[in-house]
Amino acid sequence: MRFISKKTLSALAGLTLLAGGIAAPVLAQTTNTPQNNVEQHHKRGGDDWAAKLNLTDAQKAQIKSIRQAERTETQSIFTTEQQAQLAQAKANHTRPQLNLTDAQKQQLRAIHQKYKAQFEALLTPEQQQQIQQFKAQHQNHQHNDGNTSNQ
Repeated sequence: MRFISKKTLSALAGLTLLAGGIAAPVLAQTTNTPQNNVEQHHKRGGDDWAAKLNLTDAQKAQIKSIRQAERTETQSIFTTEQQAQLAQAKANHTRPQLNLTDAQKQQLRAIHQKYKAQFEALLTPEQQQQIQQFKAQHQNHQHNDGNTSNQ
């Protein structure tokens, strides 16, 4: 079984926040975090990146469509019990413990990669370069902070 490193997962999570998907946090299978930390992370991650990329209205509309399609396809993979756990975690602003099967993990990775490619295809070369810079900064920040960030 192949494991994803924390740095890779963090980079994917950052892109997922921008795209609005839920695959990376689900794959992380982390324990619950305090509500403020989760909310602050989402605010910094998605809102800041979208603003810094200077997305056009057309890009924003396409990203919204991609996010919805990814969400719909991802939801189809979860059992009824897992969907209930996701809803509860969302209501509590926590991350779910879904106990995904290996097949589910593989499906989620494939879905995430599919929609990530669609998202990246929407970006200009300059925006793609900015994404790479954001990822590098995020990785450096995590490395320097020892993976703890409360800013």
